[in-house]
Parts: sequence; structure tokens; C-alpha cells
Amino acid sequence: MNVTAIENFVCVIYNISFMNCTWHVDRNTSGDAQYFLYWKTSRNEDFVRCQNYITDNCGRHTGCRFQNVTIKENRKAYFLVNESRNGQNILPYTATIYLYEIEKLTPPLNVTVNCTEVSHSCEIQWQRPRTSHVERDICFKYEIIIEKKADPEERIKNTSKTERIITGNSYIFDSFNANKRYSVKIRATNNDCLVSENWGEWSTPVEFGREQLTSISSYTLLLISAIAASLILFFCIITIYLKTVPAIVLQPKDLFHDISPVNFQEEKMLACLGLIFMTQWMLLVAQMYDDWQCTNWEMSDSPIQNLMLNWWKTELSWISTMNFTKYKCSMTVYNNNVKIQEKNTNCIFGRNLALPLHNGANFSVTAESINSTYSVTCKYIPQGINGSAIENFSCVIYDVSLMNCTWQAGRNAPGDTQYFLYWRNSIDDDVMECELYIKDENGRHVGCRFKNVKIEKSYFLVNGSSKNSLVQFYDANIDLYTIEKLTPPSNVTVSCDEISHSCTIQWQQPQINHSNKDRCFKYEVEITSKGNSAEWTKRNYTKEIVTSHIVQNPNMRQKNLVKIRAAGRMCNVNNDWGEWSAAVEFGNEEISSSVWILPVVAVATLSIAIFTIFFCKRTGYWKAAFPRVPKPKNPFHGQPDINPQASLYLYREEKMFDALGLTCMICWCMMLFCPLHADLQCMGSGTQELPISNLTLNQKRMELSWQSSKNFSSYLCTMAANFKYREIKVKNKSCRFEVEDSVPLYRGAVFTITVPKTNISKICQFFPEGINGSAIENFSCVIYNISLMNCTWQAGRNAPGDTQYFLYWQNSRDDDQTECQLYIKDEDDRNVGCKFQNVTIKDKTSYFLVNGSHKAFLIQFYDNYTKLYTIERLPPPLNVTTNCTSNPGGCIFTWQQPLLSHVENADCFEYEINIQNKDEIPEEKKNRLVAENKYEYQSYNPEKKSILRIRARGKRRCSVNRKWGEWSDPVEFGVAVQKEYFLLSHNQEANLICQLREISRQRMCFYLKKAVLRK
Repeated sequence: MNVTAIENFVCVIYNISFMNCTWHVDRNTSGDAQYFLYWKTSRNEDFVRCQNYITDNCGRHTGCRFQNVTIKENRKAYFLVNESRNGQNILPYTATIYLYEIEKLTPPLNVTVNCTEVSHSCEIQWQRPRTSHVERDICFKYEIIIEKKADPEERIKNTSKTERIITGNSYIFDSFNANKRYSVKIRATNNDCLVSENWGEWSTPVEFGREQLTSISSYTLLLISAIAASLILFFCIITIYLKTVPAIVLQPKDLFHDISPVNFQEEKMLACLGLIFMTQWMLLVAQMYDDWQCTNWEMSDSPIQNLMLNWWKTELSWISTMNFTKYKCSMTVYNNNVKIQEKNTNCIFGRNLALPLHNGANFSVTAESINSTYSVTCKYIPQGINGSAIENFSCVIYDVSLMNCTWQAGRNAPGDTQYFLYWRNSIDDDVMECELYIKDENGRHVGCRFKNVKIEKSYFLVNGSSKNSLVQFYDANIDLYTIEKLTPPSNVTVSCDEISHSCTIQWQQPQINHSNKDRCFKYEVEITSKGNSAEWTKRNYTKEIVTSHIVQNPNMRQKNLVKIRAAGRMCNVNNDWGEWSAAVEFGNEEISSSVWILPVVAVATLSIAIFTIFFCKRTGYWKAAFPRVPKPKNPFHGQPDINPQASLYLYREEKMFDALGLTCMICWCMMLFCPLHADLQCMGSGTQELPISNLTLNQKRMELSWQSSKNFSSYLCTMAANFKYREIKVKNKSCRFEVEDSVPLYRGAVFTITVPKTNISKICQFFPEGINGSAIENFSCVIYNISLMNCTWQAGRNAPGDTQYFLYWQNSRDDDQTECQLYIKDEDDRNVGCKFQNVTIKDKTSYFLVNGSHKAFLIQFYDNYTKLYTIERLPPPLNVTTNCTSNPGGCIFTWQQPLLSHVENADCFEYEINIQNKDEIPEEKKNRLVAENKYEYQSYNPEKKSILRIRARGKRRCSVNRKWGEWSDPVEFGVAVQKEYFLLSHNQEANLICQLREISRQRMCFYLKKAVLRK
């Protein structure tokens, strides 16, 4: 029976980049059914399998969660749901969906209300919802609901007014009554663009109109104020009426000023009343102590009004009743002051200028006219318990694009305080909340993990929330490059030359995603050598710009280890030292004579023992020394041995079974300690057998084979692995994936054999066995000096300490697989790399496999397919020559192509030419790109000495690495020092010629005399 896989397949996109897809399963579906979702966003891409399934109570997949979903305009997404169920052939479910149609729009942002009592109207403004693919305001229309709040005293119930089809970002509410309370909420939908037709989410209601004390904190302040006033009044009454002094005491008259008598009781009463009023005033001040306090310094009727702060953007906005041509804005935090000028009624302090606000700030706007100056100053004061904001906030970026931020809870924060981190990568990006918090043992957020981070100046905000108290926030502006932990330099190689008695250490710059220039880094090279006394000595060198170091006269009779780390020297790169690279070994450690003693003694002892045993066997001394002990007779079976031939046969058979037992034991041990590191599990067979069975995989040949009980005309083989999808149609019962189509299997794979135009399919999953995280990481190879290759890796983060790795590789499918002959080891003698010699680059794909071995655990493998020409570091161009002429001024540069083992066509290269004046400070100039082996330099100055360097890379149509190779050795041309010229008169010239002739004649005579004397 053929049935479809699922029903009611639905997807929805929310929060801009999150997507959930769900489906229903029939209640009569058997419990062994399982579903797998694949999807892609275009026809040319490969299907990607779901990584985060939603399961029901039976463990069946009923949905999938996606992150970082990008909506592409007018493009479809393709979904495929496979089902595996015993006994039935299941039709896969397919769907094609426009992603923008299933997006749940976020609410409009920054809803603000500005009301004026004179015109009885309010202006409501907002910003469009956030989407990943639409940035035009005209693409949205909005629905607004304005609701009059209930008033029990006047028996007014909630009434609402709905306005539809509003295409702008503002609305005038002209029925405003200052004595009433209102609320407004807004939602959005499509307006003839590629936006979802469904209404989005409502914005948070914004209240406006008559001020009412509705918060618990306001009632609390009034209650405290009343209690304090009552206590002070009671204290004053008791103090006055319990006094024993006379009620009225006359003051002595002053001779100069006649003072009337004063009632001290009345005076105390007035003092108490003054104290009461002062206390109430202070409490009211505390009650009215808002975040935003403004004053008009110059005039009470200042034309600058309604100064407001958007602290996400650090943007000031205001309304001006007069036309000014220029405004001055300032921001002051402690002693730091920032000033900018704007022509409009708003100013934005960019992230390069803005200061953190968690300590408060003063903002001011000044406008000057011909006759007067107007100024408004507002003070921003964060509310909350002092000491409740987070402390020790710090972030670090590692592994190129991962970031961790951590903090500690405020020392005065309530116990139920929870913190939330928001950040914006740049001023143009949207505000995002942390998606992966780090929690302490109490469940409180104390950090956050980020992925795919871009290196820009970012803004961080950590808010706090508590049930009964206000919690202060913390914010910071950080240049992300200053907190980046640089990765180690890659592809560290050491090549030694016995003729020049030197070793050249080369490496590549650390991988960062915001700068690719070598001049941005400096490097520290640490060389550790082991002397004869088994003590290690260290030498450190600092190199700038260059990515190589030459060690003169190294001691190759001792073990040397070199490792390198990097730091920024200029550009936007962190100046702190990064991580050390894996140690690379060169040189051979001398083996002392004492080390040879143990092997020699062991070999000699074994040889003597073998010789003694054979000698005793041969001469009969063995039987004399070890006579056979007769067996005791069996009282129940005592027949004599009447057939010596049968006894001999039984003796030989016993020996044969002993040999078989030993063989079985050895095989069992091999199966126990050397198990297969991968498993192929197939689904689809059950009570009703499928025609396709016995599916096997030859991993080395990447060949699938199977058996079929029926003769089908064709089969369809599919392989999905490492986010790639391959499909082959064959006519026989095996399919072989070409090397170009092969994908690595270390992350597992799914193989499917399908009979076209039927529902017959066999699905098998390839699972690499072993400890998760035990396979190697950061595998990379580089080819240098034409035929030398280095491959390096790092041990798996979860690999046991005594894990050992072994590298196997195959230059092409036609070659044999060989193991590495020269491993690179770390301090713990673990293989972390391999050196190859006589490597031949072919226009085919090579295969690398790194296995792991451990005594007690299974170690996962790692494999990789690589075209060798893509990892070759091109040598410099050869025979660089310059031919310069001063009149006319110009130079012709010529050179030969780099020497490669697999390319001889000169048209496969393009070149970059770098020319710098030797005596001047190098300037950042754009280098010249040339497609031939010749270049004419027209800016030649013969009075200056210049330096020429050339490097090469491959063109796209050839099998040559597209990355720039090494620079050629500098070639100098031009004259550094100006020549001194002098003129001779005619007589001086004649005398000089005569003197030169006389000198030459005398030299000739001298040589003739010398020749005669020899004869």
C-alpha cells in the first residue's frame, strides 16, 4: 500500500531569522516510523538536513527548528520529508514555498506620541517592522487601534477607534482630550511588495493623556510620605506640651533694636511644620526623580521644545518653533565632552563619539539667531538600586567568529534579579538579544555566547529585571578588534639547507575575517633546543610584516622545536599576543651510547636462548633435563593402546586443534581491540522484504553495491553528507561516486537506492563510531618548494590524553593509499602533522584520512578531499631583470614564470608588481597587475634608487592556485647618489691624454723586461 509521508505541513518565520516547520502524523501510524526533513533555498543548491528536530511522545520527528534563515526576494524554498516505516513503501512529501509569504511580521518599532492641548491633537509616529529582505517604508501599511481607557468615576468604558490602510509612518489623532487617558497599538502588513499578506504582531500599547499614579512605586512613595509626616508631627506635639519651661519667655530688650516678644512654642511649632513640608518636598522630589530632566537656561519660552533621547542610537530630537540654520549638540559624561553640529532638528552621536550612559549624562542643544541664543539642557539619570547593575563586564572573540561575554551580578542586586544582554554590531544593524545565555548554579544569566560575529564597533546593553525593585542597566561601546584573541599562524614549515648551513622558517598569517594584509601583523618566533645535558634553552625573535625567519648555523644534532604567535602592529588588529602555533620539530637529537646498551643486551640474550633450546633438542639433552611425566591410569577406561598409528593421528589432530584455537583467539583479540570505526545502518526492511537488500559500502572506492531479487532496468543512487547532495543513475547493481563528486564522511552520510517510477527505496545511514569530538580539528595542508608538502592538525578537543593519530593519503583514485613516513610530533610525542617529499601535483582530487588509536576507546576518523594545486604556495617569479634608460626615462622589467611541476604554460599566470623608493618612507600604494612576463615602467627617476618585487598567482582557467605566491627577491635599480661632473679645457684635455699615453708606455716596457728576464 502506498501512502503519503505526512499531513498538514506548515512553516512560519518569526523574529526575523527563526523558522519552525511542523507536520501531523496519522494516529494509526506504527511506532517505528521516522521522518527526516531536507530543504534548500534554490534549485542549484544542495539539500540540507534538519539539525534540530521537534519530537512527540513516541520519539517521532514532527517538526524542525531553523536559525539564521535568510529570506531572498522572489525565491522559492524547497522542502522534502522522507519517511521510513517497516512493511510499507512511503511516498516522500514535497513542498515549494515562498519564504516571504510565511513570515510573521514583527511589530512596528519606536511608537511615540506627541500631543498638544491647544490643537486637541496628537501625532503618532513609528518605524517599519524589522525584516531581513525589505528596507523600504512604502512596502507596509498599518492598522491602528486607539482605545480610550476606562474611568470608573465617570462610568466610561473602553471604546476603540480603528484606522485602516495607513501607508505612512505617522498618524494625526485629532480627538484628543487632555483629561482622558488613551492607549495606542499598531500592526503591519503588505503594501504591494514581497511581504507577507498576513497581519503581523501588535506593538506594545503606548498610553498617553492624563497622568495617573498607577505604579506600585508611586503608591509606596505617597504612603511613606504620609507616615513620615505623621511621625514628625506627633514628635513635635509631644515635645512642645511636655516642656516645663514657662509658656512665654520674654527676650531682653536690645538697646539699639526694640524687639517684640517671641513665642518659643509657636516658633517650635513653625519649625516642625517647616520640617514636615521639607520632608514631603524631598519625598515628592524623589517621587518625581525621572530619567529625563530638562531645563531652559535662557528663556522660559525657548523655541527649542520636547527634547527627547533615543539612547539605542544616541540620538537627540526636538521641535523648534523658529527656523535656525544651525544647531549645536553636546554630550557630557563626567569630564568627557562630545560636540557636533547639525542643520536639522535631530543629531546622532555616532558610536565613535558616543559615551556610555549607565553613569548618567548631560545633553544640551544650543541654537543661535541674530539677536539671541537659546539653549536647552537635559540630564539623563539611570533609575534603580545603586550597585544593582552588573560588574566586571568583558568579552573575548576567538576562533575568528565566536564571541563570549561574561559578567558578575551587582553587589546590591536583589536575589531574584535576572539579566538580559542586547547588542548591535553597528549603528546600521538591528538590536539583537542574546540567544545562548551562560547561567550559574542559580539559573541567573552571567554570560552569553555569540556566533558569526563581524569585527566592527559594537554597542552592548545589559538590563536587569526584578519583581519588586528597579535594577540599573550597564552599557558599553567596544571596538571588537581590541578583544579578539588571534588564532595561531598556520602552515608553519621548516626547510634546512646543508650547503648554506641555515634553516628557513615560513608561515602564513592568522586567519581573521576583517584584514588580509601581512603588514598588519608582527610575529614572535620561539625556538626551543635540547642540549646534551637534557636542558631546554629558548630563543625568541620578533618579526614585523614578513612571514619568514632564517636561522643561521643551527645545531642539527639536537632536537629543536619552533612555535609562532602573532599580534597586531597596525590596522584594526589586536595588539595583544595571540595563541601559540603547534610546535614543529627539526633537527635530530643525538642518542647517547647508554641508550644502545639495553637493545643490544636484549638481542644477545634472546639469541643465546634460542641457540640453547635448539642445541638441547638436537642432542637429546632436552629429554634428559625435562623427562615426560606418565599420566595416571583411568580405573574406568583402562584399555591398552593397541593401535599406535591411531594414537599418532590423535596426537596430530590435537596439535591441529591447538593451532586452530590459537588462530581463533588471535582473530577474537583483533576484533575486540581493532573494531570497525563506522557502521552502516539500513532502514526499510521489515515483515515485507524489499527487493533491494545487502547494501554495502566500499569506503576506499566510494562504491555502493547491493542485491536485488527483481531485475530493474535502472537505479538511482543518492548520497547526502556534509550539507552536500549527490545523485547518480546506473543500470547495474552498483554505483561509484567519482572523486569530484565524493564528499567527506567523517560527519556521517545518508545513502539511498531508489528504483525510478516506483515506491521502492532503501535508505542506509553511515555513522562514524567513536567519542564525539575525538577526531582531529583544523586540518590544513600546504605545498611549497615545488614538491614538498606539510599537513598539520590539532588533537580533538575530547580525545583522551594518550590518543595517537595516523595519516593516510591517496594522490588520485588510481594510486595506492600510503601512510605518512615522517610525522611532526608535539611535546607529548603525539602526531600533529606530516611532512611529504616528492609530491606530484595532478589535475585530480586527492584523498586524506586521519585515523585515531587508543587503548580503551574508539576514536573518530577525519577525511578530506582536496585538489593539490589549490593548496600550493607559488614560488616567486624567476630571473627578474631591469633595463632602464634615462633619456627618455623609462624601464622595462622582464621575468620568467614561477617553477611548477605541473604547469608550463606561461599564460596561466598573472603578476603583481610592487615598486618602492628605497630612501623614502614606504607609502600605501595600489600595486600594478600584469598578465604578461613584461612591464614598461614610465615613472623612472634615475636620481633615485628604487626596489622592485614581483609575485604571481594563477588564472581562473588553469589549475593553478588563485592565491598570491611569494615575493621575488628585491631588485634595485636607479642611482642613489648624484654624480659629480667637471669640464676640461682643450689644453687640459691634451695634457691628460699625453700623461695617460706615457703611463701605458712605461707599463708596456716593464712587462717586456720581465718577460726577457724569465727566458
